[in-house]
Amino acid sequence: MCKNTIYIEMMGHQYANTQQRVQVTGNILDKEFKYLREEWRTASKDSNKVKVFRTNEEYKTEKAM
Repeated sequence: MCKNTIYIEMMGHQYANTQQRVQVTGNILDKEFKYLREEWRTASKDSNKVKVFRTNEEYKTEKAM
């Protein structure tokens, strides 16, 4: 196998990994924004507080690079 073929395969894997991360991040943000929209609709003392969110999820890949 030549170096060029290995490089191209690695680039393809990195692209797929990036797409997976973008999709997972988008799903997390959609979930959090939905929660915030529902929270802001109900007027209460909590509506005026700053909301912060984070995630502890790890991205799972098939191969280690």
